[in-house]
Amino acid sequence: MNQLFKGSNELCFKSIAFSEHGKEILENIVHQVLRKKVEILKLINSENTENIENQRIIAIAKVDDIISNITITTNSYNYLNFFSNFIYLNTLFEGYNKKDINSVTNIIEINLNFGKSDIDTNELIIENRFGNSKGYTIENLASYDCFIDNIKKFCNDTGQYKYLLMLDMTWEELKDFYPDDKIVREYNNALKEYIQDSAIYYYSKDEEEEIFHNTEIKLAYAEGIKQEKIENVRKMKEKGIEISLIKEITGLSEEEIAKL
Repeated sequence: MNQLFKGSNELCFKSIAFSEHGKEILENIVHQVLRKKVEILKLINSENTENIENQRIIAIAKVDDIISNITITTNSYNYLNFFSNFIYLNTLFEGYNKKDINSVTNIIEINLNFGKSDIDTNELIIENRFGNSKGYTIENLASYDCFIDNIKKFCNDTGQYKYLLMLDMTWEELKDFYPDDKIVREYNNALKEYIQDSAIYYYSKDEEEEIFHNTEIKLAYAEGIKQEKIENVRKMKEKGIEISLIKEITGLSEEEIAKL
């Protein structure tokens, strides 16, 4: 259940992105990946856009004052996702070129990867550039693969990646995670709203076990009372006590008594 209430969950991440402070939260996440000044101008809900996978978050932004189309995905890293993202990126790049060949628009994809990776690497963030074997690269086309698990394992200074790390933390874990940081607080508030809006109560593992145990006790107790009532009715019937008196004592209907 806890995995549903982390930024690593695509539905949760999208909800936070479109929350009251979503743009500001995303700006700081993207900044920690690109290490550039980021200003998000507009967020596009991909669920209302044709031919775009639902889990993608699309932002029109300024990156170092250059207009950029930034696509953000959350997934567990594997080769299938890598090639799917690459195809999408090229399709997007081609579409922008057809619109206006004279305009300069950065096409950027950020893949936030959680869990086990198909790639054996200790890198925290890998920048992918596209070009040919002669060294020519398309300057305004790039993708970034972020390995959150590697950041947790190999990064000594969590501060420089705190906005990426917070995505893989539960609401409880975030209580003591940079509590004075404005962005972390805004993210945490958005996460709490998502939990409440999901109409699913969030419990820690210990709380879940306690609730389950208490529920078992209540069910066993209720079943015990039920069996005791059944036995009492049977005994009264065996002793020839009138049905009307049994009804008065037990509160059961004649049909219920007849079944017993």
